[in-house]
Amino acid sequence: MRWLPLLASLSLVAGTSGLWGAPSPLDLPYPDGGAGRLVQTGNVPQAVALGDLDRDGDLDAVVANAFDDAIVLLRGDGAGGFMAEPGLNVGPTPGPPPGVANDLPRDVAIADVDGDWMLDVVVVNSGRPSGPAVAPSVAVLRGRPDGNLTPPVFYPLGAGAAESATLALGQIDEDEPLDLVVGHRGSRGISVLRGRRNGRFDSAQVTSLTTPGPAVTGLAVADLDLDGRGDVIVANERDIQILRGNGNGTFQPAVTLVTAGTGAAIGDIALTDLNGDGAFDLVFIDASQARISALMGIEANGTFASRIDTPTPGLAIPTALAVEDFTLDGLLDVAMTSWGAPANEQISVHRGNGEGGFLPAPALSPAGRQPVDLVAGHLTSEGAPDILTANQGEGGGDDVTVVLGAATRPPGPSLLLGEQRDIAAQAGPAVAVAPGLGIDPANGDRWLCDPLRRRIVRLSATGTRLGEIDTGAFGCFDPQDVAIHRVSGNLWIAGGSAQAIWQITPLGQVLGTIPTGPLTGIALDEDSGRLYVTVEANTALFALSLAGALLDSYDLPDPVTDLAFEPDTGHLLATRAGEDRVLVLALDEADGEADIIDQIDLHDAAPILGRSNPIAVGHRGGPAPIVVTTDTGAIAALAEPEPGEWRAASIFAHDTGLRLGGLAASSEAAVFAADRGLRGEVLGVDEALSLFRRLPFNGDMGMELRRWAAVAVAGNEIVCLEEREPEIRVFSAQGTPVRSIHVTAMLHRRPGAVAFHPPRGTLFVLGDRRLVELSLAGALLNTYPIDATLAEASLSFDPASGHLIALAAQHRRFVRIAAGTGQVVSRRSLAGDLPPALSPRGLALRANSGQWVVSTSAPSVLVEATLMPGAMASGLMLR
Repeated sequence: MRWLPLLASLSLVAGTSGLWGAPSPLDLPYPDGGAGRLVQTGNVPQAVALGDLDRDGDLDAVVANAFDDAIVLLRGDGAGGFMAEPGLNVGPTPGPPPGVANDLPRDVAIADVDGDWMLDVVVVNSGRPSGPAVAPSVAVLRGRPDGNLTPPVFYPLGAGAAESATLALGQIDEDEPLDLVVGHRGSRGISVLRGRRNGRFDSAQVTSLTTPGPAVTGLAVADLDLDGRGDVIVANERDIQILRGNGNGTFQPAVTLVTAGTGAAIGDIALTDLNGDGAFDLVFIDASQARISALMGIEANGTFASRIDTPTPGLAIPTALAVEDFTLDGLLDVAMTSWGAPANEQISVHRGNGEGGFLPAPALSPAGRQPVDLVAGHLTSEGAPDILTANQGEGGGDDVTVVLGAATRPPGPSLLLGEQRDIAAQAGPAVAVAPGLGIDPANGDRWLCDPLRRRIVRLSATGTRLGEIDTGAFGCFDPQDVAIHRVSGNLWIAGGSAQAIWQITPLGQVLGTIPTGPLTGIALDEDSGRLYVTVEANTALFALSLAGALLDSYDLPDPVTDLAFEPDTGHLLATRAGEDRVLVLALDEADGEADIIDQIDLHDAAPILGRSNPIAVGHRGGPAPIVVTTDTGAIAALAEPEPGEWRAASIFAHDTGLRLGGLAASSEAAVFAADRGLRGEVLGVDEALSLFRRLPFNGDMGMELRRWAAVAVAGNEIVCLEEREPEIRVFSAQGTPVRSIHVTAMLHRRPGAVAFHPPRGTLFVLGDRRLVELSLAGALLNTYPIDATLAEASLSFDPASGHLIALAAQHRRFVRIAAGTGQVVSRRSLAGDLPPALSPRGLALRANSGQWVVSTSAPSVLVEATLMPGAMASGLMLR
């Protein structure tokens, strides 16, 4: 029997015209009327989540398939397309093959649960009460550097937990790791699993609920009362309750927020701020009434300012919702799926009015059979949010619907958009981790293997992208390494799972194929006409003719993962998995061995790369002959100025590894940017927005890896906020650590932004609804309450007014704050100015120029902005 959600038992309630009258066509930014396309995923999809699992800059999707006891990874291609990978089993119960349900995965989330900057996947398995009974559980699959997932670790959900189906992540206690909250359909209650810093979770703590609702249908986690401890909002089909957290996984007695009565069917919920007043608003759907409801200004004690109900006439039973600015007008909207007869199963977008109400909307797209979940995100680089629904497919389906937003915004206010500078320098292709590298000896072009996308990518010697070849078109689905012929420019590609070598032209025409084993590396010696290859998990190095005949074999001390040939010496260069060095191999013909005669330590040669390890190596000749790619997505060219002394001559970040956060300006018109990405640096940017200084602050003060959320310049010192710790680090301008300031007691949470106020000589630090003022030595001077819209804002100082300027990314606006009182002076929306694809992240003012520099959600992109003289509302121009 198919697992059907609660709504299967409801009858369709006819919609009425309601307060808004009959629906009228809206100019929605979705082409072709929002026509969607279907992606097959598996057996009875129940939930879908979005996240960039492989760190290539494109969102991927994870789908939970109940009747396969598995999840499916859909690798995004950046253009709205997906490539489905084989299912990963997430059920702890051994049993029949796929298609027969045991553990029933019902919900899925993507988040960094272990703080290693790689996204992990959390799955809720509902289990079943009989036939035979299977206990509910949570499966946690941690992300790996190559974009794949570790095998699942399972956690039972505790005594009394039954048929668990709803998941929320948040901070229940006062430490930093994320905690898990799971709602149960078969028993009235929730389970809390508190996270540890090592990525594991404590045993489940079960909290029972007294409610007329038979099942938990929605969850949200937030600190509603600002006591530093997470609270939980629980939708129970017939009421919504608030559980105020004690900070240890237990809760105070529940208070009821709203009661819907017998026959109600409260479903999906979303916690947001619809009117931008800084208070929490709750949006939920009531399937029995076919409407969207908003509770404005909810409080932890169960009160709220007002309730606004919006009927959804003409649509079937609502099943799932997401809150985003779908119409690109600066106001939050609701996208909703509805379920009924096949012709009525739709996706609709309801335009928000900025006060908690929504305009009725015609159907946007068929949603597929029986849509049960909906998410939104930017699958493409720009435009309106894209929409995905999971369709459980009773009577057909078993798929995900993808609806892409328009690439341009509808008519309305615009801005002068000028030059943007990518300070990742030669950002090039989205190859997150390139396992193979070949260098054209004739011109120095680099060919990078990208097995995730079945391609090889060509970069110039300076990192400019020149093109790519789809290797999947001729059967090489996971290229591992490449070698290039000097004269002809032809390429030899080592395939992995296809177990072959392909010889192709630079345009991708196949010239020949050599059957082999699962290769990891290939190198070409043109003078002798030999190909050297290595095989996965094999301690042999094989020499082949160009026609594929086996000529020789050599013993290796250990398996290697990549090869390159050094024509000047006749030596081979190699890398080994997980090691921080490049090996130099000499072939001993007499003994048949490949001896290690030298090792090049990448950490010594390029300390700026932190803990990066080389995974591919190439040889190009010249003053910096050796080139490596690393597991953090960088390309480094290594020179040997003195015998045995290797140094990085140049470094290019060819992926989206730079995750720029807060900005700060110095007295030299330079800007310093905090890198929230893998390298954990502070970057100096000159007046031309070109990178001129990298300060590698990793490895200081006894900690191996840091990621900086924000940065401020205070005289000759640089002040950095640690991404994962409630701590401020102060460095000299040269990067020498000076002191630390602990702010846990001041903010209850880690700090989110910092700014230096020169006239006052103090630091302002933004935390969870608090703005604190500190001396440079770290003494607490003042504390000011702030609203929730600034919880994730960046902070800067405006010398013209003496005010602080907060840049609220989520609400896309500037907020001017009086430094002496903490009061908001003015707000300025960016909704009509900033392109929807570029969410603001950090802000800094150049000295003596009036030019502001803004970091954006586009990886490693900075833009210049001018705040017009006078009132903040007078405008923003980007250059």
